Amino acid sequence: DELLILLSSRRCVELMLHHVKNGMAQVVVASHNEQSIIKAMTLMEELGLQPGTEGVMFGQLQGMCDFLTYSLSAKGYHAYKYLPYGPLHEVLPYLIRRAQENSDVLGTTDVEKLLMLEEIKRRMKGGYGFAASSQL
Repeated sequence: DELLILLSSRRCVELMLHHVKNGMAQVVVASHNEQSIIKAMTLMEELGLQPGTEGVMFGQLQGMCDFLTYSLSAKGYHAYKYLPYGPLHEVLPYLIRRAQENSDVLGTTDVEKLLMLEEIKRRMKGGYGFAASSQL
């Protein structure tokens, strides 16, 4: 159930932010869900954790929700992009799962969809990690 997963992940973020405040943990809020990120930012504020607090980072997959990453960075949060690396036959299924799980994200802007398509084409043309068709 998607709602249960969302509530569970938000509770985990809340718990981890409390641990960060007490100097007991570090956390990466790895989400493409804008509401989840806003909730984490609100919790940080409630706990007195400033945007640049060491031990709190936000991350999104390269090419997805770039507007979130850029906005977080502009507000002083530690924001990162991650880029899966490896043979195409291993990386492509991962990217497809992320796209399916975040299908609502794919509709955010036509620009982001275009950028994702261009990156896939670039990788296919450049042969980066390209596997023989028998390995796919």
